[in-house]
Amino acid sequence: MPEVLIDGKRLDFEDTEGDSTLGDLLRAVESELKAIRRFIADIRLDGQSSGDWRTGGRFRSPLYGFSEISIETGSVDAAALEGLDTVTEYFKVIKGEISACVRDSRLGGPGADKSFNTVFEGLVEIVKTIEALAGCADAFEIKLFSENPENFYLPLLKNLEALKDARTAGDPVLVADMLEYELTPFLNGMESRIFRCPEA
Repeated sequence: MPEVLIDGKRLDFEDTEGDSTLGDLLRAVESELKAIRRFIADIRLDGQSSGDWRTGGRFRSPLYGFSEISIETGSVDAAALEGLDTVTEYFKVIKGEISACVRDSRLGGPGADKSFNTVFEGLVEIVKTIEALAGCADAFEIKLFSENPENFYLPLLKNLEALKDARTAGDPVLVADMLEYELTPFLNGMESRIFRCPEA
């Protein structure tokens, strides 16, 4: 049985049958941490960081194969607020990229394709991050958003699909118009509605 440490403190974990896996241990730890609004931030297995512990064979590895399992935890509330700050910064950056893409598309400059890809990929990342934050908020009953972000996913997807169609058709002026007069107002509205400070 390995020595199990949580934030440097020894944990007594009984493997009565002798067949417990790393997954069994971590699920038990996560269950306990949830009650005190913390989560597993990092795991070191015999001194080596294991960032992919949720996937692959490591999760099913027997505990007797390790000498030491060190678990670092983090605050759910702090991580959620940090994630929220990151998303709001994403919005600022992506709106700057939209302005560059509008300019490049209208001028027919060589940077138009790169700007478009940056905007498109950035918006996809924003949605993924918001989805992850929303899941965390639901699980821990944290009020991060003033309005359910899911209300904006389908309209945003339609905007992105229309932009891709315009770009595929080789119409840079239409792409610029859609970015400036459709996507930008939509993002401004989305940002003001979901990131407005929720009432207590």
